[in-house]
Amino acid sequence: MSVSFEVETNTHKVLKFMSRACFAAVNHVVTTRDSRDGVAIQRITYKPFYQNIYDKDIDAYIDTHHMNPTMSWDLANKWWDYMLSLPFVSELLPNNQSNHVEAYKQGFKVDCNANADRVMLVLFLLRLPQFSSGIVRSWARLVSYHKAHPDTAFVIALGLNNRDPNCDYREGEEQNNPETCLTAQMVDRISSQTCSENSVIYNEYFTIRGAKILLNRLTSQEPDKSLFNGKQESFSRCSKYLRYGKTEPRAIGRLLVKHPSKSYRRGNFTLKVIKDILKVDRVLRFDDCLYLNRNECNINPSQMQEIISLIES
Repeated sequence: MSVSFEVETNTHKVLKFMSRACFAAVNHVVTTRDSRDGVAIQRITYKPFYQNIYDKDIDAYIDTHHMNPTMSWDLANKWWDYMLSLPFVSELLPNNQSNHVEAYKQGFKVDCNANADRVMLVLFLLRLPQFSSGIVRSWARLVSYHKAHPDTAFVIALGLNNRDPNCDYREGEEQNNPETCLTAQMVDRISSQTCSENSVIYNEYFTIRGAKILLNRLTSQEPDKSLFNGKQESFSRCSKYLRYGKTEPRAIGRLLVKHPSKSYRRGNFTLKVIKDILKVDRVLRFDDCLYLNRNECNINPSQMQEIISLIES
């Protein structure tokens, strides 16, 4: 999967990046000489699902919107509507974004007048339908099927970290229909795998206590800026973000992770769910999760209600 975006500087210069592996190319837009001349990045426009792909009918590469069968515009639209309801995200999108799908196709203009790690995290959240469709579908299923509050569903979906959707189908059902997977046929599952650098949160460090802080102090209409405003310099001032390794507390994937721990005793989310709710007793450390089979990570409806109650308590 690749990402396309545009970068606009304060000199009104616009650079377009098509089908890049990640957003890291923004770090090379403003050179040292440009910086001395006062050039800075003003905004980054994320272009959802816009790709440079090969069209075999015309034997050429074309720029077009391309969506995997695991996602739909309707579902992505629901996610983006929810994202824009959170001040943590919407404060960085000063231009009022329409709730129509066509407007989303034109791109999200993210203001860079904020700390660089927060700017990147907002871009990661907006990109989730494209890069981690399973998390978005887990969120939608928690809301529609398990009747969880959207904020609670958001926190739990991040904790479950199902980046790739998991589905079971009845015979004769269309396996490429993403809407089918929002019903009871979708498998609720917690990921036992580690995260990549571009993950929204690193589940190795995500805890039950941190999940409750996320629910109460980020998703509110007055998010706690002392916790979630970021620690890096303003993007519009430095025109780049720092890429720390996953073990570094300043890594982007740990901005939303408060009271981090890889320990069961200290309440690591993955370990607590697998050991206490799914009753997989042999899991003692996070590394033990890597050896679980898929069925051991499945969550039935009553177990999901336990998780919801645990986060909301």
